[in-house]
Amino acid sequence: MRILWLFLLLCTAVGAQDYPVEVEMRLPGGRPAPSWRPPASPCRLCGQPRDLDGCGCDRLLDLGLARELQADVKTALRQIFQGEMELDGEVPVRTLSQTALNRRGGGHLNGLYEDGVIWLSHDLKRRQALGVLAHETAHAWQFQRHPDATLCAEDFREGFAEWVSFLVLEQAGDRASAFRLQANQDPVYGAGLRRFLELEARHGRAEILARARREVRF
Repeated sequence: MRILWLFLLLCTAVGAQDYPVEVEMRLPGGRPAPSWRPPASPCRLCGQPRDLDGCGCDRLLDLGLARELQADVKTALRQIFQGEMELDGEVPVRTLSQTALNRRGGGHLNGLYEDGVIWLSHDLKRRQALGVLAHETAHAWQFQRHPDATLCAEDFREGFAEWVSFLVLEQAGDRASAFRLQANQDPVYGAGLRRFLELEARHGRAEILARARREVRF
């Protein structure tokens, strides 16, 4: 009966969590038995083993990781838009401290597209950085295609970038992060994204790209 109880306890612990747990049992006489830990399974988002300390999604951003994620975003956009959202030339990505980024952008920011460069805070974790990088890539594309993107209404410009970020996150399998963007009650970012999702449902993605190239408001 004791062996069965331990087995059921172990199954409950493993089934209740999506990362390996360490189980301690005691031998007769109270001596601790060697700890047993189930083998780590790969994270479905980053592909790296998940353990008690997390996985690659929790890795803080550096320049090398930013470039890897930029390649991932390019691949995702190519698949989502069938090559219709390619950037003209290389848009370099740079990382800097949160303080320096806030100073450059004039407020609290996670990312910034400015003068042909994408800037990202190296306080971002990998999972956060993917969506931010997709957002800034959308700004880069719109500024390359639009006659004067500075004339775009803020909810139109930021809503378009959030829509692109939403699609990239869904493509990556991170539905939780995509849902958070959609549920955001911010009148610019969240509301703008929901307007673009409505337009996509009615007119399709190609029409969204066409509007982002020429229009300045909804």
